[in-house]
Amino acid sequence: MLYPTNKEEYWQLVDTHWEDLYDILFRFLDKNELSKADYLRLNMDSEISRLFQHAWENAPDNKSIHFIPGWNVLCNLCSESYVLYEEENESATYISK
Repeated sequence: MLYPTNKEEYWQLVDTHWEDLYDILFRFLDKNELSKADYLRLNMDSEISRLFQHAWENAPDNKSIHFIPGWNVLCNLCSESYVLYEEENESATYISK
C-alpha cells in the first residue's frame, strides 16, 4: 500500500511505520509538538496529519531528505491526509443539501 485510500489504511500506515515516522518528527518538530505525537497516534486523532505536515515543512529542501527511512511514507500521509476528513466532508455536504 503506497497511498492510503481511507482512514483505516491511513492509520495502518502510521502504525506500521511509526518508528520511522517518530524519528522524522523528532528531527523536525519542537518538543511541544513532539510531545503530542504518541497521544494523537494512540487516539487515532486526525490532528496527527498537522504534525506530519509541520515536519515536512521544517525539513531542509534537499535531495538527501529522501534517504531518511520513512520519508516517502510521511510524504504520502501528508498528500493523502484528506482521507481522515472524508466522512466529515460528506456529512457537511449532506446537511447543506
